[in-house]
Amino acid sequence: MSLEDVFSDRTSTRILLLLANNDVLTITQIARATNASRMFCKKKLKKLMDLGLVKEKQAGRVRMYLLNLENERAKLIKVFMEKWQGLRADEEGRKSR
Repeated sequence: MSLEDVFSDRTSTRILLLLANNDVLTITQIARATNASRMFCKKKLKKLMDLGLVKEKQAGRVRMYLLNLENERAKLIKVFMEKWQGLRADEEGRKSR
């Protein structure tokens, strides 16, 4: 798996960021947050699941998605996203002074 496979497009990157910041999300929540259709998000989630980065959980009739923290690369993505957002917040704090 290459970085290009993981971060190949904006929607996939947004999905990973959402999942890094939330325990579980439904396809509807993901679609709303990314401003993409449910079908488009479902396609991107399937690719991320095939890469082992995302897991799907079933709760009754609802499917929920979460970062697969059993996967070392998914763990690294979570840490990277958290650090990136922290640096970004620091930069914005300095700009507002």
